[in-house]
Parts: sequence; C-alpha cells; structure tokens
Amino acid sequence: MLGQNIRVGVSAAIVQDGALLLVAFDDANGYHYNLPGGGIESGESVQAALAREVHEETGVAVAVGHLLCAWEYVPTADYAPYGTQAKLNLLFACTLTAGIPALPTTPDAHQIGLIGCR
Repeated sequence: MLGQNIRVGVSAAIVQDGALLLVAFDDANGYHYNLPGGGIESGESVQAALAREVHEETGVAVAVGHLLCAWEYVPTADYAPYGTQAKLNLLFACTLTAGIPALPTTPDAHQIGLIGCR
C-alpha cells in the first residue's frame, strides 16, 4: 500500500455522562450514525484536524486525547464496498472543553442530527 494515494481521516470518541456522541446521517446507505470526524487537510496536524472536524459537525470544542485504534480500508482486499479510495482512519479519545453539542447551521451533506448513545 505504500506509495498509493491514501485518504487519512480522524474520528473522536467523546463520552460524557455515560453517553457516546454520534452524528446521524440519512443518505444512500440509509439512516446511520458515525463518530464525529473527517479528513485531514494538507498541512494540518492530526489533532488540529480532529478538533476542527468535531467543531464543524457538533459545535463543540474538544481536547484530543490518546489514540484508541487505527484501521485501514484497502479496496482491492475488501472488494471495494466503500469505494475505490484507500483509507486510514485514526480514532482518538476526546473530552468536551466548551459548547453544547448541536447540529450546525450548515451541516455536512446528509447530516441530520446528533445523538448521545448509552
């Protein structure tokens, strides 16, 4: 996989009062939930990208903690159910530092809400 164009993404595991913060979507895959996060932009650090993405999707500020896990998607090995772009995602523990989670005024495409899952 080295040398290929790989999309690197970051996700946040934010637990408060025993509930995990999730973003609700309704798209071609149906109604589903994702952890807040997204892609790293050129020149951006992993921590800065995650803080930006969480704020864009939920309106809250977070402190980025330790790495919980990493996973990769290799289209040729996985029969390409999620497209042809190779991906690496990093999941971090995060804590809220400011704000109350709310759907942004200009949400991501197909983003329809937020939920705290226990």
